[in-house]
Amino acid sequence: MSLGDPAGPLDSLQWVKNGPQKLQKGRFTVVEFWATWCPPCRASIPHITNLAKKYPGITFVGVSNEDMGTVQSFLASMGSQADYAIALDSTQTVNAAYMRAFRQNGIPCAFLVGPDLTVRWVGHPMNLEEQIVQQLSETNGLVAQLQEMGFSDRKARHAINDAPGDLDAKISWLAEHSEDAALEATDPCPAPSVNCVGGAMGWGSPGQTTAEEHRIPAGSAGADNQESVRQRMAQLARERAARRQEGEALHKQMEAERAVGKRRLPLFWLSMILFYLLLIVAARFLKPLIQQQGRAP
Repeated sequence: MSLGDPAGPLDSLQWVKNGPQKLQKGRFTVVEFWATWCPPCRASIPHITNLAKKYPGITFVGVSNEDMGTVQSFLASMGSQADYAIALDSTQTVNAAYMRAFRQNGIPCAFLVGPDLTVRWVGHPMNLEEQIVQQLSETNGLVAQLQEMGFSDRKARHAINDAPGDLDAKISWLAEHSEDAALEATDPCPAPSVNCVGGAMGWGSPGQTTAEEHRIPAGSAGADNQESVRQRMAQLARERAARRQEGEALHKQMEAERAVGKRRLPLFWLSMILFYLLLIVAARFLKPLIQQQGRAP
Protein backbone atom coordinates (compact mmCIF):
# COMPACT_ATOMS: atom_id res chain seq x y z
CA MET A 1 0.00 0.00 0.00
CA SER A 2 1.02 3.63 -0.43
CA LEU A 3 -0.05 7.11 0.65
CA GLY A 4 -3.52 7.95 -0.59
CA ASP A 5 -4.80 4.40 -0.11
CA PRO A 6 -7.78 3.73 2.20
CA ALA A 7 -6.97 3.38 5.89
CA GLY A 8 -7.87 0.20 7.73
CA PRO A 9 -10.76 0.24 10.24
CA LEU A 10 -10.20 0.15 13.98
CA ASP A 11 -13.18 -2.08 14.81
CA SER A 12 -11.11 -5.07 16.04
CA LEU A 13 -9.24 -3.12 18.72
CA GLN A 14 -9.77 -3.76 22.43
CA TRP A 15 -9.99 -0.40 24.17
CA VAL A 16 -8.05 0.36 27.33
CA LYS A 17 -8.56 4.11 27.68
CA ASN A 18 -10.78 6.81 26.13
CA GLY A 19 -12.44 4.38 23.74
CA PRO A 20 -14.03 3.17 21.66
CA GLN A 21 -12.92 5.29 18.71
CA LYS A 22 -13.31 4.85 14.98
CA LEU A 23 -12.30 6.50 11.74
CA GLN A 24 -14.80 9.23 10.83
CA LYS A 25 -15.29 11.07 7.58
CA GLY A 26 -14.58 14.75 7.98
CA ARG A 27 -12.15 14.14 10.82
CA PHE A 28 -8.39 13.57 10.85
CA THR A 29 -7.21 10.57 12.87
CA VAL A 30 -3.74 9.64 14.11
CA VAL A 31 -3.07 5.91 14.59
CA GLU A 32 0.20 5.35 16.44
CA PHE A 33 1.84 1.99 17.16
CA TRP A 34 3.87 1.69 20.36
CA ALA A 35 4.92 -0.62 23.20
CA THR A 36 5.65 -0.18 26.91
CA TRP A 37 9.16 -1.67 26.53
CA CYS A 38 10.15 0.83 23.80
CA PRO A 39 12.04 3.92 25.17
CA PRO A 40 11.30 6.14 22.11
CA CYS A 41 7.63 5.18 22.41
CA ARG A 42 7.55 6.21 26.06
CA ALA A 43 9.24 9.50 25.17
CA SER A 44 6.62 10.19 22.48
CA ILE A 45 3.58 9.70 24.72
CA PRO A 46 3.62 13.12 26.48
CA HIS A 47 4.16 14.76 23.07
CA ILE A 48 1.10 13.01 21.62
CA THR A 49 -0.93 13.97 24.70
CA ASN A 50 -0.01 17.61 24.12
CA LEU A 51 -1.05 17.33 20.46
CA ALA A 52 -4.38 15.78 21.47
CA LYS A 53 -5.05 18.76 23.73
CA LYS A 54 -3.86 21.24 21.13
CA TYR A 55 -5.93 19.74 18.30
CA PRO A 56 -9.21 18.51 19.85
CA GLY A 57 -10.71 18.14 16.37
CA ILE A 58 -8.30 15.25 15.67
CA THR A 59 -8.63 11.73 17.08
CA PHE A 60 -5.42 10.23 18.51
CA VAL A 61 -5.23 6.47 19.00
CA GLY A 62 -2.28 4.56 20.46
CA VAL A 63 -2.13 0.85 19.55
CA SER A 64 -0.11 -1.81 21.40
CA ASN A 65 -0.01 -5.59 20.93
CA GLU A 66 0.81 -6.26 24.60
CA ASP A 67 -1.52 -7.76 27.21
CA MET A 68 -4.11 -5.74 29.10
CA GLY A 69 -2.38 -5.93 32.49
CA THR A 70 0.96 -4.69 31.17
CA VAL A 71 -0.59 -1.72 29.37
CA GLN A 72 -2.93 -0.79 32.23
CA SER A 73 -0.06 -0.83 34.72
CA PHE A 74 2.07 1.32 32.43
CA LEU A 75 -0.73 3.84 31.84
CA ALA A 76 -1.32 4.08 35.59
CA SER A 77 2.35 5.02 36.03
CA MET A 78 2.09 7.65 33.27
CA GLY A 79 -1.00 9.32 34.71
CA SER A 80 -2.09 12.45 32.83
CA GLN A 81 0.94 12.24 30.53
CA ALA A 82 -0.92 9.57 28.53
CA ASP A 83 -4.29 11.21 27.93
CA TYR A 84 -5.64 9.99 24.60
CA ALA A 85 -7.27 6.80 23.31
CA ILE A 86 -5.26 3.62 23.93
CA ALA A 87 -6.16 0.20 22.55
CA LEU A 88 -4.84 -3.36 22.23
CA ASP A 89 -4.43 -5.14 18.91
CA SER A 90 -4.47 -8.74 20.15
CA THR A 91 -5.57 -10.09 16.77
CA GLN A 92 -2.87 -8.10 14.90
CA THR A 93 -5.56 -7.06 12.41
CA VAL A 94 -4.88 -3.34 12.67
CA ASN A 95 -1.12 -3.96 12.67
CA ALA A 96 -1.51 -5.83 9.39
CA ALA A 97 -3.63 -3.04 7.86
CA TYR A 98 -1.10 -0.35 8.75
CA MET A 99 2.39 -1.49 9.77
CA ARG A 100 2.71 -4.53 7.52
CA ALA A 101 0.73 -3.00 4.66
CA PHE A 102 3.06 0.01 4.59
CA ARG A 103 6.20 -2.08 5.28
CA GLN A 104 6.97 -0.39 8.59
CA ASN A 105 9.14 -2.41 10.97
CA GLY A 106 10.05 -0.02 13.78
CA ILE A 107 8.08 1.68 16.53
CA PRO A 108 6.92 4.22 17.44
CA CYS A 109 5.23 4.75 14.09
CA ALA A 110 2.32 7.13 13.42
CA PHE A 111 -0.19 7.17 10.56
CA LEU A 112 -2.14 10.34 9.75
CA VAL A 113 -5.55 9.49 8.26
CA GLY A 114 -7.37 12.25 6.38
CA PRO A 115 -11.06 13.23 6.43
CA ASP A 116 -11.55 11.11 3.30
CA LEU A 117 -10.28 8.08 5.30
CA THR A 118 -7.07 7.74 3.29
CA VAL A 119 -3.57 7.52 4.77
CA ARG A 120 -1.91 10.91 4.27
CA TRP A 121 1.43 10.43 6.08
CA VAL A 122 3.55 7.80 7.87
CA GLY A 123 6.46 8.57 10.20
CA HIS A 124 7.83 9.16 13.68
CA PRO A 125 5.27 10.77 16.04
CA MET A 126 7.79 13.41 17.12
CA ASN A 127 7.53 14.78 13.56
CA LEU A 128 3.74 14.59 13.52
CA GLU A 129 2.71 18.18 14.25
CA GLU A 130 4.40 19.59 11.16
CA GLN A 131 2.38 17.17 9.03
CA ILE A 132 -0.84 17.99 10.89
CA VAL A 133 -0.39 21.69 10.19
CA GLN A 134 0.42 21.02 6.54
CA GLN A 135 -2.47 18.61 5.96
CA LEU A 136 -5.02 20.82 7.70
CA SER A 137 -3.82 23.81 5.72
CA GLU A 138 -4.03 21.97 2.41
CA THR A 139 -7.45 20.50 3.22
CA ASN A 140 -8.94 23.80 4.32
CA GLY A 141 -7.41 25.43 1.26
CA LEU A 142 -9.27 22.94 -0.95
CA VAL A 143 -12.54 23.78 0.83
CA ALA A 144 -11.95 27.49 0.20
CA GLN A 145 -11.08 26.93 -3.47
CA LEU A 146 -14.24 24.91 -4.05
CA GLN A 147 -16.31 27.60 -2.35
CA GLU A 148 -14.70 30.31 -4.48
CA MET A 149 -15.65 28.28 -7.57
CA GLY A 150 -19.29 28.55 -6.54
CA PHE A 151 -19.84 25.26 -4.72
CA SER A 152 -21.82 25.54 -1.52
CA ASP A 153 -20.19 25.01 1.84
CA ARG A 154 -21.86 21.62 2.34
CA LYS A 155 -20.99 20.36 -1.13
CA ALA A 156 -17.38 21.44 -0.73
CA ARG A 157 -17.04 19.60 2.57
CA HIS A 158 -18.81 16.51 1.22
CA ALA A 159 -16.24 16.46 -1.60
CA ILE A 160 -13.40 16.67 0.95
CA ASN A 161 -14.85 13.70 2.85
CA ASP A 162 -16.01 11.50 -0.02
CA ALA A 163 -13.68 12.20 -2.96
CA PRO A 164 -10.05 11.22 -2.33
CA GLY A 165 -7.53 13.03 -4.48
CA ASP A 166 -6.62 16.55 -5.56
CA LEU A 167 -8.79 19.53 -6.48
CA ASP A 168 -9.55 18.18 -9.98
CA ALA A 169 -10.71 14.85 -8.50
CA LYS A 170 -13.04 16.65 -6.13
CA ILE A 171 -14.45 18.87 -8.90
CA SER A 172 -15.10 15.76 -11.03
CA TRP A 173 -16.81 14.07 -8.09
CA LEU A 174 -19.03 17.12 -7.53
CA ALA A 175 -19.92 17.17 -11.25
CA GLU A 176 -20.93 13.51 -11.08
CA HIS A 177 -23.08 14.21 -8.02
CA SER A 178 -24.52 17.53 -9.18
CA GLU A 179 -28.07 16.18 -9.03
CA ASP A 180 -27.66 14.60 -5.61
CA ALA A 181 -29.97 16.57 -3.33
CA ALA A 182 -28.55 14.82 -0.27
CA LEU A 183 -25.35 16.86 -0.56
CA GLU A 184 -27.30 19.98 0.40
CA ALA A 185 -29.75 18.22 2.71
CA THR A 186 -27.16 16.59 4.95
CA ASP A 187 -24.43 18.26 6.98
CA PRO A 188 -21.09 16.36 6.78
CA CYS A 189 -20.19 17.83 10.17
CA PRO A 190 -23.06 17.53 12.69
CA ALA A 191 -23.29 20.45 15.10
CA PRO A 192 -22.26 21.01 17.80
CA SER A 193 -18.90 19.49 16.99
CA VAL A 194 -15.18 20.22 16.78
CA ASN A 195 -14.73 17.44 14.24
CA CYS A 196 -15.48 19.35 11.08
CA VAL A 197 -12.79 20.18 8.55
CA GLY A 198 -12.52 23.91 7.99
CA GLY A 199 -12.48 27.14 9.95
CA ALA A 200 -9.58 28.86 11.69
CA MET A 201 -7.18 26.89 9.48
CA GLY A 202 -8.42 23.77 11.27
CA TRP A 203 -6.30 24.39 14.36
CA GLY A 204 -9.13 23.01 16.45
CA SER A 205 -8.82 25.44 19.34
CA PRO A 206 -10.99 24.52 22.35
CA GLY A 207 -13.02 27.71 21.96
CA GLN A 208 -14.53 26.52 18.66
CA THR A 209 -17.42 24.27 19.52
CA THR A 210 -19.80 24.30 16.55
CA ALA A 211 -19.62 23.07 13.01
CA GLU A 212 -20.40 26.57 11.77
CA GLU A 213 -17.31 27.94 13.50
CA HIS A 214 -15.23 25.30 11.76
CA ARG A 215 -16.23 26.31 8.26
CA ILE A 216 -14.17 28.52 5.99
CA PRO A 217 -16.09 31.44 4.47
CA ALA A 218 -15.58 31.82 0.73
CA GLY A 219 -12.42 33.72 -0.07
CA SER A 220 -10.96 33.40 3.44
CA ALA A 221 -7.85 31.49 2.34
CA GLY A 222 -5.97 34.71 1.72
CA ALA A 223 -2.57 36.19 2.42
CA ASP A 224 -3.14 36.44 6.19
CA ASN A 225 -3.87 32.74 6.51
CA GLN A 226 -0.98 31.82 4.22
CA GLU A 227 1.41 33.95 6.28
CA SER A 228 0.06 32.32 9.46
CA VAL A 229 0.77 28.91 8.00
CA ARG A 230 4.28 29.91 6.92
CA GLN A 231 5.06 31.24 10.39
CA ARG A 232 3.71 28.11 12.03
CA MET A 233 5.65 25.84 9.66
CA ALA A 234 8.85 27.79 10.39
CA GLN A 235 8.28 27.44 14.13
CA LEU A 236 7.69 23.70 13.76
CA ALA A 237 10.85 23.39 11.67
CA ARG A 238 12.84 25.06 14.46
CA GLU A 239 11.27 22.76 17.05
CA ARG A 240 12.00 19.75 14.87
CA ALA A 241 15.65 20.84 14.51
CA ALA A 242 15.93 21.21 18.29
CA ARG A 243 14.45 17.73 18.82
CA ARG A 244 16.85 16.33 16.22
CA GLN A 245 19.80 17.90 18.07
CA GLU A 246 18.55 16.43 21.35
CA GLY A 247 18.19 13.04 19.66
CA GLU A 248 21.70 13.24 18.21
CA ALA A 249 23.13 14.18 21.61
CA LEU A 250 21.30 11.26 23.22
CA HIS A 251 22.53 8.94 20.48
CA LYS A 252 26.15 10.08 21.03
CA GLN A 253 25.76 9.54 24.77
CA MET A 254 24.40 6.03 24.20
CA GLU A 255 27.24 5.26 21.78
CA ALA A 256 29.80 6.48 24.33
CA GLU A 257 28.22 4.32 27.04
CA ARG A 258 28.16 1.36 24.67
CA ALA A 259 31.85 1.90 23.85
CA VAL A 260 32.72 2.01 27.56
CA GLY A 261 30.75 -1.20 28.05
CA LYS A 262 32.64 -2.88 25.21
CA ARG A 263 35.96 -1.89 26.81
CA ARG A 264 34.87 -3.15 30.19
CA LEU A 265 33.72 -6.52 28.91
CA PRO A 266 37.20 -7.83 27.92
CA LEU A 267 38.58 -6.59 31.24
CA PHE A 268 35.90 -8.54 33.06
CA TRP A 269 36.70 -11.77 31.26
CA LEU A 270 40.44 -11.19 31.67
CA SER A 271 40.01 -10.73 35.41
CA MET A 272 37.95 -13.93 35.58
CA ILE A 273 40.65 -15.87 33.69
CA LEU A 274 43.37 -14.53 36.01
CA PHE A 275 41.26 -15.47 39.01
CA TYR A 276 40.87 -19.05 37.84
CA LEU A 277 44.59 -19.28 37.02
CA LEU A 278 45.42 -18.12 40.53
CA LEU A 279 43.10 -20.77 41.91
CA ILE A 280 44.86 -23.45 39.83
CA VAL A 281 48.34 -22.29 40.89
CA ALA A 282 47.29 -22.08 44.53
CA ALA A 283 45.82 -25.58 44.36
CA ARG A 284 49.07 -26.98 42.95
CA PHE A 285 51.16 -25.43 45.73
CA LEU A 286 48.73 -26.23 48.50
CA LYS A 287 48.11 -29.83 47.49
CA PRO A 288 51.66 -31.13 48.45
CA LEU A 289 51.50 -29.28 51.74
CA ILE A 290 48.15 -30.79 52.57
CA GLN A 291 49.36 -34.26 51.60
CA GLN A 292 52.55 -33.79 53.69
CA GLN A 293 50.57 -32.78 56.72
CA GLY A 294 48.33 -35.76 56.21
CA ARG A 295 51.39 -38.15 56.35
CA ALA A 296 52.89 -36.46 59.39
CA PRO A 297 52.84 -38.68 62.56
